[in-house]
Amino acid sequence: MTQQQVLDTLGRIVLVNEHTAAALGRPADELLGCDWIDASIEPRLRASAREWLRGEFEAAGAADTGRRFSQFEHAINDGDLRRVYRWRTTLTTDTAGRTTGLIAHGTDVTELRRSHRRLLRNQQELTQLAALAQAVAREPDARRAVVDAVHHLTGSACLL
Repeated sequence: MTQQQVLDTLGRIVLVNEHTAAALGRPADELLGCDWIDASIEPRLRASAREWLRGEFEAAGAADTGRRFSQFEHAINDGDLRRVYRWRTTLTTDTAGRTTGLIAHGTDVTELRRSHRRLLRNQQELTQLAALAQAVAREPDARRAVVDAVHHLTGSACLL
């Protein structure tokens, strides 16, 4: 489900699709004219989001490079659920080449992030198990190596 919105140079929403409105829990027509950052970004991240947005528009004015593309991620807390979105943005210009706003396309990457964290955890556990196997193979009496490894892997107290 792709979210899409168009912002003016002040960061106000001028066009929004139904997926974005649903993610924000507000009707699309109610979002028109709203400050996008206030409507969609967690309060603790708003200052950095404003800095990013200001930087996008300033960079466009400083360099006559035509359309600029960027990408960023942020989270929306929806009650008990935290969703992470990856946004790709394109600056828009008028016929004179002046920046008029930006178009943003958002993709929910929450499950991708969770899967990535699980894969990293699995990789760390496999690395630890490989180290255990090597330690056991080097010891004439592997019992102590196994106890130490289990202690390390589980974070449990070790009483001998």
